[in-house]
Amino acid sequence: ALRMQTEGRVPICYTEVFVPEAFGSAFAFSRDKKIAVYEALEILFGVRVQRVKQFVEVDYVNTKIASHLGLSRGAATVRVARHYLGTGNNVLEASFNWYPTDRFRYELSLFRS
Repeated sequence: ALRMQTEGRVPICYTEVFVPEAFGSAFAFSRDKKIAVYEALEILFGVRVQRVKQFVEVDYVNTKIASHLGLSRGAATVRVARHYLGTGNNVLEASFNWYPTDRFRYELSLFRS
């Protein structure tokens, strides 16, 4: 899927999402209900996301991803990978987002208790 800026129709990122084959109907459900895929998994299949592992790294895009983002093949991007894990560390969903380097921002706030 391609995420676009609301103004100017500039692509922000390209996304690929994967779930186990048995959970494939979650895609249509999430689209129809306008909810995240992991939420659809929890509603439809009674599973629960216990934790999410996230990786942020530089990646050099192939022709397919480059064409979606208006980049040249081999261009540097920021890739954000997330693994949504259920009980027993089973992967319920894996998502990959590629951002052109000039369209990515990461912000984190930490609070002391």
